[in-house]
Parts: sequence; C-alpha cells; structure tokens
Amino acid sequence: MSILTLPNWLDAYLKYTENTEPKRIFRLWVGIAAVASALERKVYTQWGHDEVYPNMYIVLIGPPGRPRKTTAARHMLELLEETPVEISADSTTKEALIRAMAKSGREFEVRDDHGVLQIKKHSSILIFSEELTVFLGYRNLDLMTYMGEWYDCKKIFRYDTKNMGSDTIMGVCANLLGATTPELLQESIPKELISGGFASRLILVYETDIGKPVSVHQLTDEERELKMHLIADLQRINQLSGEYKMDDQFKI
Repeated sequence: MSILTLPNWLDAYLKYTENTEPKRIFRLWVGIAAVASALERKVYTQWGHDEVYPNMYIVLIGPPGRPRKTTAARHMLELLEETPVEISADSTTKEALIRAMAKSGREFEVRDDHGVLQIKKHSSILIFSEELTVFLGYRNLDLMTYMGEWYDCKKIFRYDTKNMGSDTIMGVCANLLGATTPELLQESIPKELISGGFASRLILVYETDIGKPVSVHQLTDEERELKMHLIADLQRINQLSGEYKMDDQFKI
C-alpha cells in the first residue's frame, strides 16, 4: 500500500481552495467526490452479505451565478484529471455513456482473506455535468433508471443494443458530480420519482451565495506545493484495493 504524504486529504484540499469564491460546503463535497472517484470500484466495506463501495451521486444546487457551483467543481477536476480516473463528457447520450464505461474497464490485483492474490476487473467512471439538466434531459426516465442501477455497483451489468444484441460490462461503478438550480432540477426529475430509484440516491448540496469575492488570485508557493501533494496522494488513493474495516487499514 502506498503511503500518503498528507495526513488528511480533505483538510488539505479545503486549505488549497481557501482563497477561492465557493463556500466551504461546496469545496468539501467536491473534495469528497474526488476521493470517491479515485477509489473507483476497488475498495469496499462489508455490510452483512453485501459489499458497499464508496461511489456517490453529488449535485451542487444554487441560484445562477452566485454560489460558484461550476468553479468549485473545476478546481477539483483539475487535480483528478492527473489520475487514471475516467471522466465522461459533459453532454452525452445513454449509449455513449455505456460505451465509455465499457472502455474504462481495467484489471487490478487484490489479496483475499487467505493472502491469495486475485485479479479482478472494474469499469469505473465519473460523470461530470456543469449543468445536470443537460445531462439528464427532461424527465428522461430511461437514463435515470440506468443511473439507479449503476449506483449499486453490480458485478455484471448487461444491456441490449439495437443492432449488436446483448453486451456485458464487468464491475460497474459510477460517480456523479453535477450542478444545477432548484428550478431546473424540479423540471428534470418528476415528483413521482423523487422518493425512488435515481433521485433517492442523490446527495443535494445547497448554497445561495459565494463565500468571499476574489477578483484576482495567483497561487502562492505554498499552494503550488500543496497542489503537487494533493495530486500525488490522489494517484496513490487510486492504487488502493481491498476491504476497508472501520478498525483496520486496507487489506492489500
């Protein structure tokens, strides 16, 4: 297991973005999205009979312009783009997203409880949308159904194509980071779907204003060094695999 250089990645990220306009709550949750995306479908915790993975569907919500939703996301993505994490296009079709997920398939090594090395496969992706309603469309029930299925990180996901028959993706894992306004979110997701499936899996992070105005900001030497450590640790986090226990470390 690679040793991280920062004692707490999220604390370091909040410090790195301290002199930016988005409020702390937005900066915190995009940081959480970065860690969840970097872990992919390679780290889990056992919950009874189920393996629970760290993927999340996070949506930043606020009025147009003021709370700097997109700014908060872009600062994080600049770091995550330095890792092997697959990041989807902002505007895409369901079919293109499935192809991207299939293309992201990779193998990784993990040891079981007896120390035996196993080779597994995962197909992990971060879906990023500066305007979530562009990605979701208007009441796109078909896409929302798929998103609901992907959230559960199934070992096998099968889908049918019009001309090529049925295909299979191994180890599906989707993270979502989007931004929108309350009004547009209400238009995209019908009320009858709010309590189930895709909508019930969303973490909605709401803010109405900026944290502080920043007209011009050049990175300080300390911030540049911190950025390097943040990227290096994200790359190391991306290398982790195995079971995580609350009173233990990763079993590699």
